[in-house]
Amino acid sequence: MFSPIGLLVRQLPVVLTPPIYVRLFDSYSRALTKLSPRIGLAGPVVAYPAVGLRWLAALLHPPHPALRLVTAHEYRYSACAPRRSPRYPTVGRLLSENATAGTAAALGPAIRLVHRAGLPFRLTELNSVTCGGRPGVSDSFATALWAPDALFELMRAGVNGVNIHVRADAVNAAFAPSPNGIVARPLMYGLILFRRMLGPNARLVTPALAAPRSLDLKAWALRVGRTGLRVLVINKGQHGATVLLRLPAVAPATVERLVAPSPRRVPG
Repeated sequence: MFSPIGLLVRQLPVVLTPPIYVRLFDSYSRALTKLSPRIGLAGPVVAYPAVGLRWLAALLHPPHPALRLVTAHEYRYSACAPRRSPRYPTVGRLLSENATAGTAAALGPAIRLVHRAGLPFRLTELNSVTCGGRPGVSDSFATALWAPDALFELMRAGVNGVNIHVRADAVNAAFAPSPNGIVARPLMYGLILFRRMLGPNARLVTPALAAPRSLDLKAWALRVGRTGLRVLVINKGQHGATVLLRLPAVAPATVERLVAPSPRRVPG
């Protein structure tokens, strides 16, 4: 009996290296180009580009003519990691700068390599915790604080786009199905907050934040359109804070709050 899957398995290399991947990419590209000469390809979808930089370099030296988008996956923490590992997810680690600015810094070499080749760099799979997430961490309010902070750090670092990884039966999903419909989790609210900060021709500006480190505050600001200014203040600490904003204009303003009793709060 003919088995196309069996044929495919027999044709796959036992060991996949960057040079072998580039040759396979070229083979697929030539076959697809015969069907549609204008088709563009994305690759190599490396997991953890900080340690997979040679895969990007192989595909970009020189850039393949059909390559239109360079892609990767990124998770800062893993529910599969042992408890003593620095990659084991906790609420404290999710709220740390390592989870947001640390992720952007680790991607820096890959972003610069891709941009020097004149191509965009996209994270086609992103979340804070892989292996489906960890209960009490991935479904806590801390993820609502992580999401906009991480996305703004990636924006500032030069990432051109992001796809948040969603699997309906996973703890780290932004939403989950229920008998009564779709239930939004804290991560979803963080993504909505990030989206509300954006607008026409949105561009980051650098705010000056003066606050004791013990408060654990962080601020982001964007110019939107010709005259709009949007400011996000994230409180990652355990206590409330009074914030005084000094803005370069006098105009009507709207205040929106995303609140919970604690970053550790899990809905339910």
